[in-house]
Amino acid sequence: MQELRTIVKEAISVIEDKVVSIEALMTSTSDRNISDILTEIRGIRGVTIVSSLIPSVAATEGKNVSSIKIKYLPMQGEPPKKYLTELHRKLINMDNIVKIKFKDFYKRKKKYLPIGGIM
Repeated sequence: MQELRTIVKEAISVIEDKVVSIEALMTSTSDRNISDILTEIRGIRGVTIVSSLIPSVAATEGKNVSSIKIKYLPMQGEPPKKYLTELHRKLINMDNIVKIKFKDFYKRKKKYLPIGGIM
């Protein structure tokens, strides 16, 4: 039984080391609930967790701004920045997302690389 626990802990550790986290400011239309939009984001390949950091705020008439956090596992051998570019394209093409701007890019708690050029 102890061997099984050790194996599971090692497997979890390997997965946690590969999880990449990104924070973003998302502008969306107010005709759809933010939780529905987050659920749709969870359906994107590689995305594991999506959460709202602060409640959405009405920015202008018909638009809300939300601060969100997305955790994902890049495909093996794929550079994280390449996946992030693809993720941005998929998010911007969703029906209710007007704009998305990534705030920072980090792997676990360590600084990984800046991504200011992706919009």
